[in-house]
Amino acid sequence: MFSDEDKLNDEQISKLVKQLMKRTNGNINVDKHGDFYDNLQTIASELKYIEKPQYSQSILSYNDTTRSIEKIWEYVMKGVLAPGSLSSGYNIFFPYLHLTEKGRKEMEKW
Repeated sequence: MFSDEDKLNDEQISKLVKQLMKRTNGNINVDKHGDFYDNLQTIASELKYIEKPQYSQSILSYNDTTRSIEKIWEYVMKGVLAPGSLSSGYNIFFPYLHLTEKGRKEMEKW
């Protein structure tokens, strides 16, 4: 599922996760069966960090993906994201995350 080679530096990881949060309005599903990995790759490609992936081609490494998840947890710890999805109403627990009011204000600065 993953590439063997790391592609992203810390600054790129930070920008990638911010773009993911903007694109999803802060509603993030980190479930391995969700679109999390595909969304990361698509945004990384749009930011020109990686080449555009072909259908189900893995370009980001396990380490790139793990570091992206760690950045998301950093936002949880800062109160920018919180557990549960507000958009669908029925996904109120992990692995869904939503943007808090503090997060909305923070995202306006990006």
